[in-house]
Amino acid sequence: MSPAYTYSTDKYKLLSTFFKKFLKTFYSEKYNFAKGSGIMIIRTNGSSLRAMNARNKTTKEMSKNLEKLSSGFRINRAADDAAGLSISESMRAQITELSRCQNNIQEGINLAQTADAALEEVNTMLRRAHSLCVQAQNGTYGELERDKFSDEMNQLFEEIDRITAGTKFNSIPLFRGEIYEDYYYERVENFDKLPPGEFATWGEMTFIKSEDFDPAPKAEPAKTTFTLANSIDLNDINTLEGKSIKIKNETYLFSSTLSASSNITNSANTRVIDLKTYNTVQTALEAIKYYSSDIGEVEIDGRTVTLTARLKPLSYTVDADGRVTNYLATDGDAECMNDQIAQNPLGDASIFQVDNIGAVNNQPNYSETVTGTISLRSITGALNQTQVDNLLQNKLEFKVNNSTRRTIDLSTLNPPITVGMTKAGLGNALAAAINGTVNGIEYTAKYNSTTQNLDVSIKAPFSSIQYNATVSFSEKVVPNSGGKTEYGNKWTSAALGINIQTTPSTHEVPEKTTITIPSDLKVPFSFKLGSYHYLYYDSTKNPLTHDSYNQTEYSSFHTPIIYDAKGKTADDIKKDILSKIQNYAQGRGGTVTVSGNTLNVTANNIGDKLNLNSYVYGDAVTVSPKKYTPGTGGSSPQLGVLSTFTRETEVSFDLGKPLDINKLIGKGFSLAVGYSSYTYKRYEFTNGSTGQHGDYTDIDISSCTDYNSLQQAIQQALSNTSDAKGNPYKVSIDNNGIMKISFEKEPRNNVYVTDGAEGIMADSPAKFSGGKNVGYSHKKLDFSSITSDNVETLLGKGFRINCATCAGEYINVFFCWENDGTVPLKFERLDEETGEMRTIHNIPVELSKITSGDKIVEDIVRQVSPSLNHYTAVEVGEPPTTLIARDKRRGEIKDFNDPNKFYIGKVQTGVESNFVYDTFEDEELILPGGENSVGFHNSEVKIFVGSELEPQFIPIHLPYLDLTYLRLNPPEVVDLNDPEQSATDWLTRVADANMAIASARGILGADYNRLEYSFNELASYEENLTSSESLIRDASMAHEMMNQVKLEILTQAQQAMLSQANVLPQQVLQLLQ
Repeated sequence: MSPAYTYSTDKYKLLSTFFKKFLKTFYSEKYNFAKGSGIMIIRTNGSSLRAMNARNKTTKEMSKNLEKLSSGFRINRAADDAAGLSISESMRAQITELSRCQNNIQEGINLAQTADAALEEVNTMLRRAHSLCVQAQNGTYGELERDKFSDEMNQLFEEIDRITAGTKFNSIPLFRGEIYEDYYYERVENFDKLPPGEFATWGEMTFIKSEDFDPAPKAEPAKTTFTLANSIDLNDINTLEGKSIKIKNETYLFSSTLSASSNITNSANTRVIDLKTYNTVQTALEAIKYYSSDIGEVEIDGRTVTLTARLKPLSYTVDADGRVTNYLATDGDAECMNDQIAQNPLGDASIFQVDNIGAVNNQPNYSETVTGTISLRSITGALNQTQVDNLLQNKLEFKVNNSTRRTIDLSTLNPPITVGMTKAGLGNALAAAINGTVNGIEYTAKYNSTTQNLDVSIKAPFSSIQYNATVSFSEKVVPNSGGKTEYGNKWTSAALGINIQTTPSTHEVPEKTTITIPSDLKVPFSFKLGSYHYLYYDSTKNPLTHDSYNQTEYSSFHTPIIYDAKGKTADDIKKDILSKIQNYAQGRGGTVTVSGNTLNVTANNIGDKLNLNSYVYGDAVTVSPKKYTPGTGGSSPQLGVLSTFTRETEVSFDLGKPLDINKLIGKGFSLAVGYSSYTYKRYEFTNGSTGQHGDYTDIDISSCTDYNSLQQAIQQALSNTSDAKGNPYKVSIDNNGIMKISFEKEPRNNVYVTDGAEGIMADSPAKFSGGKNVGYSHKKLDFSSITSDNVETLLGKGFRINCATCAGEYINVFFCWENDGTVPLKFERLDEETGEMRTIHNIPVELSKITSGDKIVEDIVRQVSPSLNHYTAVEVGEPPTTLIARDKRRGEIKDFNDPNKFYIGKVQTGVESNFVYDTFEDEELILPGGENSVGFHNSEVKIFVGSELEPQFIPIHLPYLDLTYLRLNPPEVVDLNDPEQSATDWLTRVADANMAIASARGILGADYNRLEYSFNELASYEENLTSSESLIRDASMAHEMMNQVKLEILTQAQQAMLSQANVLPQQVLQLLQ
């Protein structure tokens, strides 16, 4: 707020009337007198402040304008023109560079002129040498004159060598610059074999250490994850009732009404998870792993379920030592579950519940009464004495639930059983004996004159007994007593002499067994294969029965398998024996070959133990012909009892009231009847089109309008399903929409009902993935430091790979330039630890065949792999500069007898061989132009001429010159009298050298001209760029002078206004004082 001045009321009263009017007239808008408050407020002098601000602004503009006039530049700082300054500075940098590049070019021109002047002198001297050679060929000159010619030529050549060696520009030698010289390299390699029994270690590598293989990576099981359906309450296990999940081809059904041992047969095998066994949804879901051979772990996190597949044995083969061998890695197969599916029972479809109550509320009602029939079919007329005697000794027995038994002695019937009694009389007498209540169970029987059988009903509280509610009826008879067994002529077979020799399995060779049978086969003999004896005999010499001894008893536990050798040759018998043993050995997991009397059995897998010596051996059998004389007493069945009991069952569904057909579409139910095995009958309500799932029988209800028509449609669909008595299931629907399905079933059979077909998954299906099989023990060798430039550093180096299971056996891998065939590919060496001879392989890697540095590992694998025929392998790793040496066998290699002992391979730096290797290069300079013409290597002096887009250079080509390149140095001195140095030869050589120098000067002249063109272009570019930069940065003097005059006038006017604005406040202050 602006400052104010305050005065008392008393002083205010002293002011004159004139002053009041003056203030009101001239300051009504500037000052405010607050009446009643007793004070007066006078505001700040705003006019004076505005005048002062305008003057200060003008003063600043004058200062900037004077700076431009004094400097001559329109832009003195970035604030004057930010964009203009940026452009101007960029141009000034270019102008500076252009100026320096012109100097660079001028220096390059000077260098070219210097070089050309030197070469001109060389040309002059070569022309003089050429003239001397021509002159020397003239017959008018003798040896003395030619010696003089020779001396002059030597002086000329020395001067040429001095000029080419000493000509410099600054410190740069013009004709002896750095060049790349070509040499012819001849690689010399020596493979020196050592005396027998001597071995040498050489070629150690710095980046390969001597280390054991890393353990084989364990198998990683496949997994899948899904979210539980919204209908499942994690706190209510009953919400799992009737729901299921299908994994691969097996369905896991959660039920509290079926036992876990129930076997349900339908389109997919179903296992029941008994909800009565578990307390929570989580424990019930986790139980999947106990019922599934494919799931090893179930994890629940909130509503997310993760299924982890179970690892399976992995069967694989290894090609080594010229044979293919089978191996089995326990818990090695994880990839078998990749891409397998976990889904709801109908995949992504659902059959919804009919009454939305749930399967647990649709359980069947079982009748407490079972009914059945006792057959009297053996009674065909009036009873005779024999029948009466037998019946009086027999008893009837009812068995209920396997625990409650009722026995009726037929000798106690009233009326009693007598000779001449009719079937009806016997039936009524039996009914009278049966009727009554025993142990709380009510029995009712009545003779049916139409069927001539007994109709029986048994009432018992079966409703709580669902699985073991069994009812049976039988007629018990009195057995005979006092029987006698007599034996005839016994004989005993010889034990077949079978010789078995077994060589245990190693980790490289499976178990081998030889089985040899005698060549001289004489019956009778016998042998045992597994649990059974095989008896070979001649029925004409050793009969199994004779005379009245018409039965046979054997000393073996099981009746032997008989082979009658009567009429058979010894070869027939041998083939039969060998065939039986071969089939048995193959059944135990062996591969069999037959040679003469011997079978050679090889176990199919490494580590398998067939134990044939425990199951194949000769064993004698005693054969005892016998006869049996029955005793006296006893009885026989007379009634021909055939009893079938059934129990009525009823299942209810609430279809809703009033009836809404549309709401039933897509809903369905299932019925399964059985004891230990169930077969589903599935039904789905449809609107005339095909239902959602092929396992369901469609019930077309599209034309149904009321409960009656709906009942008929359902009854028609169920007409092909019959109950225990062969009658179709009965369907009824009352006026409240309650549908009841009733049928007869055997008492022990249970009925399983599902309402709808819902899964436990909200996001079905879910695919298993991520499974990785067990890996190989291995070692990674890093060759990333080797490139095309340094690949030759590997020469004479190498490493060796030790076999895991063959102590002292290894493979030498060494690097040479080219294998000339003298390398010994293998040799024998005694292993001091085992005392066994081992075969050591030498595998060369020829560096001359390496295609590129980044593919060196690929080339090593390509060259080494064909020679690795044992149990080690090499392959390209990741990244591709990694060489992996690995065992061909998967997983851990355990000792067969000591599970805590493991075998693992090893990599060692250097090779240990029966030869030594060394190499060197023999080099020879390759002159340009070939042997018969002069050529040069050109060095370049690069002249920098600009940096637009990228650095730009103009090269000046300078030939590398010495007497060798000019072909003038051999021999060291010229002697035209030497027969080996003809004047004609020197004439040609000098002429070639002269033409080569001329050619080099031509190239140098072209470089010179290019530099001049570039200089002119840069000069023009600099001129234009300088002019453009001046337009941006320089000030217009006329414009700035006019602006200065304007600012001075404004300053004077503003100063006058400021003075006037300050006068009136001063007058007011004087009056107040």
